[in-house]
Amino acid sequence: MDLRRQISDLFDRLGADTMPPRYPGAAVEIAPDRVTAVRLAVDRKGGKMRLAAVESRPLPVGAVEVALTRPNILQPAELLEALRSIFVKLAPRDHRVSLLLPDDVARVALLGFAALPKTRRELADLV
Repeated sequence: MDLRRQISDLFDRLGADTMPPRYPGAAVEIAPDRVTAVRLAVDRKGGKMRLAAVESRPLPVGAVEVALTRPNILQPAELLEALRSIFVKLAPRDHRVSLLLPDDVARVALLGFAALPKTRRELADLV
């Protein structure tokens, strides 16, 4: 059975087509030179997602360094202060946020499986 069919079967078993994704309404990007965050909201008139708020704060040189094998946050107090000042203005409605990091801070691996998970719990255990 090909991978496309396996994934389709998994979605069918989990009922994923009837469940819209539950993304956080806010996202934060941490870059070496700045922290930027956005908050999305549903437009009351059209029911579509819209950009509700954007905030960005510069970081001092050396506060965040992109590296795979070394610590990335070298000045945690500066990063924390930037995050605090952003979130005061951004005012996300829930405590979950998506986090965007530079590509070079993580390693991605694609793994093959003989059989895909049968339940959400098994799927979550893979992560």
